Amino acid sequence: MLGGGQEQGFRSGTESVPMIAGFGEAVKEIRPVDPSVRKYMKARLVEYFGDGVKINSPEDGIDSILNVSFPGCRAEVLLHMLEEKEIYVSTGSACSSNSKKKASHVLSAMGLSDGDIEGALRFSFSDDNTPEEMDRAVAVLEEVVIKHRKLMNRK
Repeated sequence: MLGGGQEQGFRSGTESVPMIAGFGEAVKEIRPVDPSVRKYMKARLVEYFGDGVKINSPEDGIDSILNVSFPGCRAEVLLHMLEEKEIYVSTGSACSSNSKKKASHVLSAMGLSDGDIEGALRFSFSDDNTPEEMDRAVAVLEEVVIKHRKLMNRK
């Protein structure tokens, strides 16, 4: 289609009413994440790691996100070690994924130390996540955190 280049050049012309209506119908299908999913993962992490993990997300935080720190670890390294095991996490917010890596201003404002910020991972959940998947993620995390801490000569 030729025209004014609206929609970042994807399509020209006025807003697409059928696309807007389709989006409206899709939004009706969204299910909120069950809070027990996040609570389960948090409990498993604390059970496995004890003082070796710091829960950064507030108790009343969003049900689909859990931010935790592994002191003595670099989150970027853990992220890649987890990717090799097909477990996908993030080291920052979704809205900062394309920005240059710098310390999270949110975690800084929460009063986290530089070490806690450097070791922070973000887990995102949906209702499709199962307890078995989270158990596997925690078991793999235990393996990679131990390995990484040994490499860093830290306990």
